[in-house]
Amino acid sequence: MEEKQFQSIVKRVVLVPLTVLVLVLAVTVVSCLFSFFNMQQQMVESNINSLRISASQLDALLSQIDHAFLEYWNSNESYSFLKNYSEDTPKEVSLIHEADAITWIQNLANSHMEVQGGFAYYKNMDLFLMRGISNFSVNKYIRDRLSWEQDCYNHWELVEIEGALYLMNLKNYNDFYGGVWIPAGKLEERLSLTTMGYLGTVYLADNANHNTLGNEEMNGLLENEERRVTKLQAGNNDFYNYTVPAESDGIVLGILIPRETMFSMIPLADKIIFLVAFLSVFLVPVTVMWLKKKIANPMRDIDFAMKLIGEGNMDYRIPLSEKRYYDEFDRLIMAFNRMMEDLNELEFKLYKTKIKEQRTELKYISQQIRPHFMLNALNIIYTYEENEFPLVKKMVLYLTGYFRYIVNLKVDFVEVEKELRHVENYLNIQKERYQDRFEFFVEWEIQTERLLIPPLIIQTFVENCIKYAIKHEGTVFIYALASIEKDRLKLMVADTGPGFSKQALEQIRQFIKTREIREELGVGIQNAIERLDILYEGQVEVTVRNALSGGAVVELYLPMLPGAM
Repeated sequence: MEEKQFQSIVKRVVLVPLTVLVLVLAVTVVSCLFSFFNMQQQMVESNINSLRISASQLDALLSQIDHAFLEYWNSNESYSFLKNYSEDTPKEVSLIHEADAITWIQNLANSHMEVQGGFAYYKNMDLFLMRGISNFSVNKYIRDRLSWEQDCYNHWELVEIEGALYLMNLKNYNDFYGGVWIPAGKLEERLSLTTMGYLGTVYLADNANHNTLGNEEMNGLLENEERRVTKLQAGNNDFYNYTVPAESDGIVLGILIPRETMFSMIPLADKIIFLVAFLSVFLVPVTVMWLKKKIANPMRDIDFAMKLIGEGNMDYRIPLSEKRYYDEFDRLIMAFNRMMEDLNELEFKLYKTKIKEQRTELKYISQQIRPHFMLNALNIIYTYEENEFPLVKKMVLYLTGYFRYIVNLKVDFVEVEKELRHVENYLNIQKERYQDRFEFFVEWEIQTERLLIPPLIIQTFVENCIKYAIKHEGTVFIYALASIEKDRLKLMVADTGPGFSKQALEQIRQFIKTREIREELGVGIQNAIERLDILYEGQVEVTVRNALSGGAVVELYLPMLPGAM
């Protein structure tokens, strides 16, 4: 029988589903990650937009203050008078202008509720004026700053005075010095930096990296660039740092968002999907091992057993451990092992069958047929798919009937009816394999039922039809007929296939004529003819030909041997 091309079912049952599973999981994980980062980006974008609004409000406030100083320098009479003050100026006139300067400072503080106070210092007069809510510490800090030689004027900065943070701008124009101070906490309230539901902590910072966070570890980590994002660690916590610079020189608004806050903002359903997807990735190896144990290993064991049996090792059995429950593969393995036990027992009995000493050669020839058919039958079972277990059981029943007949062959002759019914059983077995490839007809005349013929003779020629005829396209018909012709028993086996080739037909006829073994013919037909020669002592006529309508025809003319009545 022609061996079919092998294709492992493991790839279809195990690898293909797992590949699809891995791809689905990969898509799910990527989708979850994309959703997470997209949500994170949207939340951050919302916070950045809020910071921009606050930065615009801060710019408006600081610009108004800067503009007030510019107007004072450019158009205020008191500023011009005091700038040009001399000792010849009447005292009462200078006092009027000093009072006017104090009023201007007070108005500057009053017009902006965030401004706590302001000052003016005329160096030419050594005149220091201050108004608004103040204390000794602020007064002293400003006076000390006026004594510094380095350039520290005309920009906004955060300064800490006695534990309190202020946003301050010290201005210098010619010999005039002035400025205001704004409490950082009051400014944050004005800008709603503490009440807008930010994800993290909002802070103010200046060019010197002084900040309202009150954490020295943050110094040097803040950047004055639009949308600058950095990852930093403060204490034992990790943060994302986002900054937005104000247009006013030296001021930055920023927000620190703890990393765990990002994950906590994800909806519970998304968290569950994300978690399940990642857990499923780790479950893939477990699934692979389970499928390998339950499907791949049993299939491998059965395939390995088939190979050993095909090589002639009829004593091999598939190992099967004791279990509480058995699945389909376990039952198939048990059935296979039982079948092999039956086959071995059958083979043992066949070899132990005693025949006459002068027919030793007949025993050798007949035994050649049985292993050949057994291997063919096992190959038929092997071709079934794993979901065709009922067909396996059906085949085992057919094989049981077949081998029961073989086991009981303890004689050299059997009745025609029994032999032809055995051939029917054999053809049913082959029909399970080839399905609609062939049909068969087994018929005998009633007067031939009790006549005796050698067992398995007809099967040998039927096997040859199956081997060669069904290669022909279309449905092939196989005939096994028994009749009486001219006081002889006629056995005919025919098919509607392509028939014998010219070369094969000539070789068979040469063997029939000379009885010289020809290697190119194989052992089937030659063994059958040799058996007939031994049993009938040469009183056998064998003809082979091709029918006019097509197909091979083998006719055996045997002496009529009546059976027991």
